[in-house]
Amino acid sequence: AMATLLAPFPQEMEVDWPCPKRRRMDAGRPWWESPQEASEDSSALWGLCDALALYASGLCGPTDFGQLAEDTPLPPSPAPPSPAPAPSASPGGGSGTSSSSSSSSGGYSHRGGSYSSCAEVASLAPRSGQAAGATWPAAASAGGSSASEPLLRALTQLANAAAAGAAARRQLVSECQVHAPLLRLMQDPWARQPLVAERCCRLLHWLCVRAPENREAIAAYCSPCACGGSRSVTFVDAVLSVAEAHPRRREVLAHALRALATLLPCPRVREELLAARRPRLLSCLALAGEAPDAAAVRAVCRWLPGAAGQVRKACGRLLEWPEEGIAPQVLASEPAPGLDEDIQMSDV
Repeated sequence: AMATLLAPFPQEMEVDWPCPKRRRMDAGRPWWESPQEASEDSSALWGLCDALALYASGLCGPTDFGQLAEDTPLPPSPAPPSPAPAPSASPGGGSGTSSSSSSSSGGYSHRGGSYSSCAEVASLAPRSGQAAGATWPAAASAGGSSASEPLLRALTQLANAAAAGAAARRQLVSECQVHAPLLRLMQDPWARQPLVAERCCRLLHWLCVRAPENREAIAAYCSPCACGGSRSVTFVDAVLSVAEAHPRRREVLAHALRALATLLPCPRVREELLAARRPRLLSCLALAGEAPDAAAVRAVCRWLPGAAGQVRKACGRLLEWPEEGIAPQVLASEPAPGLDEDIQMSDV
C-alpha cells in the first residue's frame, strides 16, 4: 500500500481533462527538470493568445474595454444590498436586486491582484451583435485609441514572437491556434481602426513566412461570416476587406499585400483569388490614395502571372513602372522565389 502511495503520477494524465487547454511541455520529464525559460516563453505566448481571443470574442468594445486597459487595479466588488427594498423599485413590485444577486454566483476573474465578479465582466459585453456593430465604429473613430492599446500591444508582441523563430511560429498555429481569433478580429469593428488592421496583417504575414505547414493550415481555415451571411469567410476575404476599409492608408495596404503574398504560394489561395477575388484586389489597388509599396505589389504579381498586367494597369496612375517589370530598382538584388519558398519582406 505504501508503494502505491509513493508511486509517481502517470505522465499521460491531464489536469484539465477531457478538454485540455494547455498542452504539456516536455512530457517525458518531470516539470522540475524542464527548462524554465521554455515554460515562461510558452506561458507568455498562451497569455497573448488568450488576450487576443478575449477581444475577438466581442466581450468588450472599444470604449468599454478602455477601463481595463489602464494599469490601475479594478475596484472591489460592491457590497450586497440590504434586505430593505430599494427606493427605485420597478413598477411590477420587484426589488431591483436581480443584477446584484448574480454577483454571488461564484465565478471570479483575477487581474492586478484584485478580483471582480462575473456580473461586472458580463456588463461590458454587448447586448447583441447589431447593437455592438452600431456603436463600436462610432466609438472607435471618436476616441478608441486608448482602448485599443492593449490589443495593439498583444498583436505586436505576437508578431515579434513569430518573426523571432520558426519554433514560435509553429506553436502559435499548431498549439495556440492563434489564427482562429485573428480571423474573427479581422472581421470585427476593431479592424476599422487603421493601426489594428495594420497589426493584424503584420501578424498574419509573420505567421506564414517560411512556414509551409502554417500557410496550409491558415489557408484552409474559415469561419462563419460575422455579418450573419451563409458563406464562410477565409483569410483572403479578411485581407481584402481590410484593404477595402482603408483605401487611403498606405501602411495598411502594404501590410495587407504582404500578408496576401505570403499566402499566395498555396494553390488554394491562388485559385480563390483568381477565380472570384481578382476584381476586389484590383479595386483596392486602383482606389489607393497613395502609391502602394512596390515590393508588396511585385510580390503579389510574382504569384499571379495572369493578373500582373491588370495589376500594373490598376496601379499605373500611382507608380511609374516600366513595361517589362515593376520597380526593378527596388528589388533588383532579390533572388527569384522557388516553388516552395515564401517571400521574406522587411517589416516596416
